[in-house]
Amino acid sequence: HHTISDLTADYCWAAAAGPDGSVVAEGVTDGFTKLLGYTLADIQKDGWDVVVHPDERDAARQPVERLMRGET
Repeated sequence: HHTISDLTADYCWAAAAGPDGSVVAEGVTDGFTKLLGYTLADIQKDGWDVVVHPDERDAARQPVERLMRGET
């Protein structure tokens, strides 16, 4: 993800599945930080919910939960 982050000014982020099934932030571009105001350190500290509107959090979690269950 570092190459993509270095080559793009657009909004981009990278995440991986943690050992406990959580979504672990691995990187964000400068465009992500400029648009949303959050750095990688912010996301790692506070979690992804800070960048998702409260009304959309359940919808945002559903695809991740399906992937963690092994669904496509």
